[in-house]
Amino acid sequence: MAFRKDRIKELGSESLRSVLAPGEQEVVSLSVIAGPNPWLALGLLGLIGQLFTQYYYVAATDRRVVFLGQSRWSTKFKGLAFADPRTRGVVSDVKVGSVWSSFRYRRPDGKVLRLNVHRIWRSEMGPFLQALGASV
Repeated sequence: MAFRKDRIKELGSESLRSVLAPGEQEVVSLSVIAGPNPWLALGLLGLIGQLFTQYYYVAATDRRVVFLGQSRWSTKFKGLAFADPRTRGVVSDVKVGSVWSSFRYRRPDGKVLRLNVHRIWRSEMGPFLQALGASV
Protein backbone atom coordinates (compact mmCIF):
# COMPACT_ATOMS: atom_id res chain seq x y z
CA MET A 1 0.00 0.00 0.00
CA ALA A 2 1.22 3.49 -0.71
CA PHE A 3 2.39 4.99 2.53
CA ARG A 4 2.72 8.52 1.22
CA LYS A 5 -0.39 10.46 2.03
CA ASP A 6 -0.21 12.68 -1.04
CA ARG A 7 -0.01 9.65 -3.35
CA ILE A 8 -3.01 8.00 -1.67
CA LYS A 9 -5.00 11.25 -1.98
CA GLU A 10 -4.06 11.56 -5.64
CA LEU A 11 -5.08 8.00 -6.49
CA GLY A 12 -8.18 8.21 -4.30
CA SER A 13 -9.36 11.42 -5.95
CA GLU A 14 -8.90 9.86 -9.40
CA SER A 15 -10.96 6.82 -8.39
CA LEU A 16 -13.55 9.01 -6.69
CA ARG A 17 -14.12 11.11 -9.82
CA SER A 18 -15.28 7.99 -11.66
CA VAL A 19 -18.12 7.35 -9.18
CA LEU A 20 -19.33 10.90 -8.54
CA ALA A 21 -22.57 12.06 -10.10
CA PRO A 22 -22.45 15.01 -12.51
CA GLY A 23 -22.09 18.21 -10.51
CA GLU A 24 -21.27 16.39 -7.26
CA GLN A 25 -18.26 17.88 -5.43
CA GLU A 26 -15.85 16.27 -2.99
CA VAL A 27 -15.70 18.14 0.32
CA VAL A 28 -13.15 16.13 2.31
CA SER A 29 -11.68 12.64 2.10
CA LEU A 30 -9.45 10.36 4.15
CA SER A 31 -8.20 6.80 4.39
CA VAL A 32 -9.63 4.59 7.15
CA ILE A 33 -9.51 1.03 8.39
CA ALA A 34 -12.86 -0.49 9.34
CA GLY A 35 -12.77 -3.12 12.04
CA PRO A 36 -11.48 -3.66 15.55
CA ASN A 37 -8.74 -1.66 17.24
CA PRO A 38 -5.74 -1.58 14.86
CA TRP A 39 -3.32 -2.30 17.70
CA LEU A 40 -5.09 -5.61 18.17
CA ALA A 41 -6.06 -6.46 14.59
CA LEU A 42 -2.86 -5.40 12.85
CA GLY A 43 -0.35 -5.82 15.66
CA LEU A 44 -1.08 -8.68 18.01
CA LEU A 45 -3.04 -10.88 15.64
CA GLY A 46 -0.96 -10.11 12.52
CA LEU A 47 -2.20 -11.86 9.39
CA ILE A 48 -5.19 -13.34 11.18
CA GLY A 49 -6.19 -9.83 12.29
CA GLN A 50 -6.15 -8.72 8.65
CA LEU A 51 -9.19 -10.94 8.08
CA PHE A 52 -11.23 -8.69 10.37
CA THR A 53 -10.35 -5.38 8.71
CA GLN A 54 -11.37 -3.52 5.56
CA TYR A 55 -9.49 -0.59 4.07
CA TYR A 56 -11.53 2.29 2.66
CA TYR A 57 -10.95 5.68 1.14
CA VAL A 58 -13.93 7.69 2.41
CA ALA A 59 -15.13 10.95 0.93
CA ALA A 60 -17.83 13.30 2.11
CA THR A 61 -19.31 15.02 -0.90
CA ASP A 62 -21.94 17.73 -1.02
CA ARG A 63 -24.60 14.96 -1.41
CA ARG A 64 -23.35 11.68 0.07
CA VAL A 65 -20.66 9.72 1.87
CA VAL A 66 -18.73 7.55 -0.58
CA PHE A 67 -16.66 4.52 0.47
CA LEU A 68 -14.10 3.24 -2.04
CA GLY A 69 -12.51 -0.14 -1.42
CA GLN A 70 -8.77 0.05 -0.99
CA SER A 71 -6.24 -2.75 -1.31
CA ARG A 72 -4.32 -3.48 1.87
CA TRP A 73 -1.27 -4.68 -0.08
CA SER A 74 -0.92 -2.21 -2.97
CA THR A 75 -1.87 1.27 -4.14
CA LYS A 76 -4.90 0.00 -6.04
CA PHE A 77 -8.45 1.07 -5.35
CA LYS A 78 -11.18 -1.53 -5.77
CA GLY A 79 -13.93 0.86 -6.80
CA LEU A 80 -17.15 1.81 -5.08
CA ALA A 81 -17.83 -0.25 -1.95
CA PHE A 82 -20.99 1.67 -1.00
CA ALA A 83 -22.38 5.20 -0.84
CA ASP A 84 -24.83 6.60 1.68
CA PRO A 85 -26.83 9.85 1.70
CA ARG A 86 -25.03 12.57 3.63
CA THR A 87 -27.02 13.09 6.81
CA ARG A 88 -26.29 14.39 10.28
CA GLY A 89 -26.18 12.16 13.32
CA VAL A 90 -24.53 9.15 11.69
CA VAL A 91 -21.27 9.57 13.65
CA SER A 92 -20.83 8.68 17.32
CA ASP A 93 -18.24 7.59 19.88
CA VAL A 94 -15.40 9.79 18.58
CA LYS A 95 -12.09 8.96 20.26
CA VAL A 96 -8.86 10.77 19.50
CA GLY A 97 -5.67 8.87 20.28
CA SER A 98 -1.99 9.62 19.85
CA VAL A 99 -1.58 7.23 16.88
CA TRP A 100 -5.03 5.81 16.09
CA SER A 101 -8.30 7.68 16.42
CA SER A 102 -11.69 6.11 15.88
CA PHE A 103 -15.37 6.82 15.49
CA ARG A 104 -18.51 4.83 14.74
CA TYR A 105 -20.41 5.39 11.52
CA ARG A 106 -24.04 4.24 11.29
CA ARG A 107 -25.20 3.23 7.82
CA PRO A 108 -28.84 3.73 6.71
CA ASP A 109 -29.46 -0.03 7.01
CA GLY A 110 -28.53 0.15 10.71
CA LYS A 111 -25.10 -1.47 10.41
CA VAL A 112 -22.47 0.32 12.51
CA LEU A 113 -18.84 0.47 11.35
CA ARG A 114 -15.93 1.30 13.61
CA LEU A 115 -13.64 3.46 11.47
CA ASN A 116 -10.03 3.83 12.59
CA VAL A 117 -8.01 6.83 11.42
CA HIS A 118 -4.21 6.96 11.55
CA ARG A 119 -2.64 10.18 12.82
CA ILE A 120 -1.41 11.20 9.35
CA TRP A 121 -5.09 11.62 8.39
CA ARG A 122 -6.13 13.45 11.57
CA SER A 123 -6.15 16.85 9.86
CA GLU A 124 -8.84 15.51 7.50
CA MET A 125 -10.76 13.71 10.25
CA GLY A 126 -12.00 16.93 11.89
CA PRO A 127 -13.52 18.44 8.72
CA PHE A 128 -14.96 15.02 7.78
CA LEU A 129 -16.72 14.70 11.13
CA GLN A 130 -17.95 18.29 10.93
CA ALA A 131 -19.38 17.62 7.47
CA LEU A 132 -21.44 14.82 9.06
CA GLY A 133 -22.56 16.96 12.00
CA ALA A 134 -20.15 15.63 14.65
CA SER A 135 -17.22 17.26 16.44
CA VAL A 136 -13.77 16.10 17.45
